[in-house]
Amino acid sequence: MRSLVFVVLLLVLSAPLVGGVWIGHLGSDDIAYVSAGQRLLNEEAFVGDSHWAVRHPVTIPTAISFAVFGFGEIQSILPSVAYYVSTVVLIFFLVSHFFDRQTGFLSGLIVATTPLFVVWATILGPDISEAAFCVASLSLFALWREQRHRFWLLVLCGALAGVAFLNRETAAVLALVFGLYFLAERRLAYFLIGVGWLVPVGLETLYFTMMTGDPLYRLHTVFSSHGTPALHVTGEHAAGTGNLTNDVLIGPWAALFLNQEMALLFWAVVPAAWFIVRHGSFDGRQKRFLGLMAVAFFSWMFFDSYILGLRSLPRYFAVPAVIAAIMVGVWLRHLAIGRPVVACFIGSAILGSYLLALDLENTSPRLAERTVAALAADSPVYTTSLIKRRAEFFLIWQGASQEEVLAGQHLHQPEREETVLRGNPPEDALIVLPVEAGHTGGLLPPGWEEVERVEGERTLVGRLAGLVGLDATLIDNGLRRIVWSAPPVGVYGFMGPADREDGADRTDSLARPIQ
Repeated sequence: MRSLVFVVLLLVLSAPLVGGVWIGHLGSDDIAYVSAGQRLLNEEAFVGDSHWAVRHPVTIPTAISFAVFGFGEIQSILPSVAYYVSTVVLIFFLVSHFFDRQTGFLSGLIVATTPLFVVWATILGPDISEAAFCVASLSLFALWREQRHRFWLLVLCGALAGVAFLNRETAAVLALVFGLYFLAERRLAYFLIGVGWLVPVGLETLYFTMMTGDPLYRLHTVFSSHGTPALHVTGEHAAGTGNLTNDVLIGPWAALFLNQEMALLFWAVVPAAWFIVRHGSFDGRQKRFLGLMAVAFFSWMFFDSYILGLRSLPRYFAVPAVIAAIMVGVWLRHLAIGRPVVACFIGSAILGSYLLALDLENTSPRLAERTVAALAADSPVYTTSLIKRRAEFFLIWQGASQEEVLAGQHLHQPEREETVLRGNPPEDALIVLPVEAGHTGGLLPPGWEEVERVEGERTLVGRLAGLVGLDATLIDNGLRRIVWSAPPVGVYGFMGPADREDGADRTDSLARPIQ
């Protein structure tokens, strides 16, 4: 009963964060997951044609959600929410088993409130599900190491590792973790992990062989998108990680220590790890458990960052974040026993950094696409081809016709340091573009003026700044992002005759940049 109380408390505390941050459909990779979920329901023998579409632990729950609850945006996110809840509950019971309920609660609370998990619980993707399956596999391995007569734990451990691999190939790092333990202990029982792994992977291989004739269909599909693994320790990743640096060597660590989705979590791991190494009161099973977590952490950082060469996106480090939360939870619990004031101060600092990071999160990253979908139900809309593509499912869920959305060519002109919209917008349409030129904005033809501006939510920091009259100063100094949760979107209407001769080709009409 006490465990149930702790679990309910964890969910009650995390629900407002998830609901308050809720992002929803991104119109990015999740387009492929939503499409695959639809096709699983509508096609008799569906075979994914991209590395996204073969991620069954994402696409199958999405299809089930559509079948049970109907086709909609919220329904598409339910699998991520379910994986988020499962991960939090799993962490509570896992840590409680090796320590106590209070430690389990602290670790679960840190996971549940970490911005990375709160944000990605509201987006359809493989990141939270990867954490759920990988941590579940590691948990069973940890349990087997204290109950070595229960060999079925190894089989199930391997099966979950196999499902994690089908979710995303980055989970192959678990083979490195278990391989290191095999080399250290030389136990033949470890081969049972491979037996379990072959069950889900073998079933998929059999299915793909029957459908395509290619038993290596998954690998061929994935490698055609990402290339083959190789050692990467120098150079830079392509831009777009959101980190202070794209350097291959230090970028992964920058993602952990200098990204808002992690806030102060990994800064707290440093003293936590020092305490765990120096503290002598842990019993043998606790030391083995914490040792496993450490091996998994460094294996993940090495394999995914330097062998797979993944860009240093924070969401690729969900499993290291879980491990960090466990270690910080253990540290805070021990601090609370002897130095409760210090523990409260550190815990409050971590949670405070989480709340600040969540407040500054862009909760409306597809504001332009949602605006297009809302307007297209009543009038023709003209926008960029990129926005139209991302708005595909927003239009469907709004009941608007895609034929009502026309798209101009979306070109980037580095010499002019701006993005240009070329095209022929009809005069009875509304043009929808982000206001900031160079973001995804463009240039308006003559005669078009702003008729409406759509803003994102004002941040709490922005509201507080407004109370003391600093919001305008922040915006004027390029810190608008602190005041508003998303860049504004402009809606433009035709207000006068275009500066052109009748019959002239309007595809090359360019005018002033949007301000």
